[in-house]
Amino acid sequence: MKKLTFSWLAEDLKNSDEWIFRVDEKLASLTRDFVKDQFHLEKPLFEYSKKDFQVEPVLELIRSAVDQAMLGTGIALVKGLPREGLTELEFQKMIWSNQAKSGGESLVSSSHSAWEILKKERSDLA
Repeated sequence: MKKLTFSWLAEDLKNSDEWIFRVDEKLASLTRDFVKDQFHLEKPLFEYSKKDFQVEPVLELIRSAVDQAMLGTGIALVKGLPREGLTELEFQKMIWSNQAKSGGESLVSSSHSAWEILKKERSDLA
């Protein structure tokens, strides 16, 4: 596997898995159980506080992914968060509690790579 840097292209992502963080089945089950026990459908989302979200093992994994995205390669993917067995609202609250963002199109390169390509191909614009 190729080691990623902050300057990567889509092909680099195919040849590396260091940007992928996996929630194993045990951790997914723990998280699912926590969500089912702690989140009450009638309680408005903004009435929850940070102390309501104490699933430390999954939070540690997500912190590692955020660190990778913010301080490392600029990209991270968390795979395996539980969906099965949760209602749509429970799943939304779980994602919201982890401060995950829903995104659009996948990026094909890092911004640094895009800048380097722009300088090479259109130096008049760089």
